[in-house]
Amino acid sequence: MRNVELKPRTRHDIDQQVAKLLSGIGNPEPPLQLSDVRDALKLDLQFYSSTQTSVLSETVHRFRVGLHQVARRPFLLIDVVKKLSLKALWVADAARFHIRPAYQIATVLLMTNGPTDTEIEALTKRLEFGLPAGALGLLELPVQLTRGELLALFRQGVKSAAEVWRLSSDSLQRHLGKAKASQLMKLRPGDEV
Repeated sequence: MRNVELKPRTRHDIDQQVAKLLSGIGNPEPPLQLSDVRDALKLDLQFYSSTQTSVLSETVHRFRVGLHQVARRPFLLIDVVKKLSLKALWVADAARFHIRPAYQIATVLLMTNGPTDTEIEALTKRLEFGLPAGALGLLELPVQLTRGELLALFRQGVKSAAEVWRLSSDSLQRHLGKAKASQLMKLRPGDEV
């Protein structure tokens, strides 16, 4: 058998695909575990064998990997939320769009009783607004508050709209500023307009 020298473009393509695969399995230190390589290729061979990589193909690949992880371990999302308690995590409104379908697919695939719809709704609200579970009651206020304002109230032990209504005008101004406090005071239940 004779050695064949590869063209520079072919060498470059191979190097790119190897780099993509190694990145996909976490850039492990040698020795390389072939079982990890096989698992990655089995999960998304099309992504790893393509020399063309785009934002769309990477997004689809990440979704496949995430869906596979949720399918293998349905409570993964709940575990992540519990461990991190989402104090510093901000995920855009699109979180709701992605989590609910992933949950529904995992439930159908595994045919198990996973989290309830109420738990999934609470999870998506926590992700959407970047709030701890105890602060979700503040979302019922008739005035839209920023995440910082909601967290300021929560840090003071205020966890629901009813507790906000019991705060004095001075306390509301201290935590939310004059404009938001004024808006809330106008909407306070039982107050005359």
